[in-house]
Amino acid sequence: DAGARTNKLAYPFPRRTVYTYLADLGRSNTVVEFVAALRAQSRTTWNTNFTAGAINEYLRRGFQCIRIATTGLSTGVIGQAYSCVLQSDGGTYSNWWSLAGGELPEGLSLSADGCIDGTPADLFSADVSIRVDDSAGGRDVMSFPLVVVPEPASLLALAACLALARRRQRA
Repeated sequence: DAGARTNKLAYPFPRRTVYTYLADLGRSNTVVEFVAALRAQSRTTWNTNFTAGAINEYLRRGFQCIRIATTGLSTGVIGQAYSCVLQSDGGTYSNWWSLAGGELPEGLSLSADGCIDGTPADLFSADVSIRVDDSAGGRDVMSFPLVVVPEPASLLALAACLALARRRQRA
């Protein structure tokens, strides 16, 4: 397919062949069986599973691998509700999310349906690796920086305290 060549996609299911197609249909996965099934086609015994379109679609589905589409995580604020819904594209209908590496800050959790939510309790800055799996065995992992900062009012109070401390040191 021209799009696959342009985007240099790797075939994620290299074991998906005409032979595995026959096995998925419950038939013997040999060339002899395949040729016999094709020759047996007639107007009265037509089997749509043995059309070029059906076989081609089976092979094309090997390219429909799941990918994480989320480009970044929003910054969290200590003591304020946080919610980020992760997005994916491709793959099969059913997918689930999990942590592949790193940890979420205290107060946040990742649900299997791809939602990071909760209320962060402390400062945090680290990379978090997130994984998505689909029901066809497809998988993608991506790492994101996640930062939790103090409430803006707290920053102003901290800056005022530091300025006051500097003035006292000079005096």
